[in-house]
Amino acid sequence: NGGFGPWDSQDTEENWLTPYVLNFLLDAQEQGFTIPDQMLQRGLKRLLERLPANEEGFAIKYQDSGQNKHATIAAKAFASYVLARLNRAPLGTLRTLYDQSLKEAKSALPFAHLGLVLYLQGDQKRGLTAINQALTQKYVQTSGYNGDYGSHLRDLAQIIHLIHQHHLDLPGQETLWFDLD
Repeated sequence: NGGFGPWDSQDTEENWLTPYVLNFLLDAQEQGFTIPDQMLQRGLKRLLERLPANEEGFAIKYQDSGQNKHATIAAKAFASYVLARLNRAPLGTLRTLYDQSLKEAKSALPFAHLGLVLYLQGDQKRGLTAINQALTQKYVQTSGYNGDYGSHLRDLAQIIHLIHQHHLDLPGQETLWFDLD
């Protein structure tokens, strides 16, 4: 089928599934599991092809255009995080996503993913601004489905994990645990 992510060659690709699976595979590889390099490289290539801010590679077709924009930026932010784990996220594209698209996010996790990537790639100003936004952003549930499999609880738990995993030292981070209720 030429891509990575569909359940089989007849399905359309789920935007969140490719970065989710690749993130899992990278975690497994870090824990010592052998991951076929060809499969990993094919998936990373797919993410790079779909990441540019000016393309609709991650476009999701929903009735509500607000849902479409949020789901698209959430998928791109997560994909950029996965690529950055291997130092393969293009900084110019990340800055464009931040400057032009991040305002479409309706939840905190895209801010955290993209902020963390920018921070780790050397753009501390944009990165810290986005991470701080993630710490205050509430999950906005539209009348329909947001397209990101998320909730306020999921976002906050994942943000706490990311802060801990990447050894960030942010003011007030120790109180985030109390918000997990």
